[in-house]
Amino acid sequence: INAKLQGARTCSAETRKNAISEFSALQQKLTDAQKKLNPLKSFKAELNLKIQVRSALKEIAAKLESAEVEVEKATMMTGSVDRQMTEDEVASTLEVLRPAREVITAA
Repeated sequence: INAKLQGARTCSAETRKNAISEFSALQQKLTDAQKKLNPLKSFKAELNLKIQVRSALKEIAAKLESAEVEVEKATMMTGSVDRQMTEDEVASTLEVLRPAREVITAA
């Protein structure tokens, strides 16, 4: 459009006036269309990214849910203790928490 606009400037006065008017209107329409189109250009990439993020969040939530069960087991083992835990009890509790730690570390 810009090349045609430049070419129109070499024409006679009346032709130049009409050509410049029409090309300017056409260029304005093109600019308006590009303004509407530009946000949509990245839509597909953004959608794929959102899908990946949603999938990752579901995976992490599932892992954390299983870790939560393991932590609850350990809480139940230690919750009713009103005294100092023995080393065997601490070791047992740590063993129960091991899968939870692995899941959390992997997440």
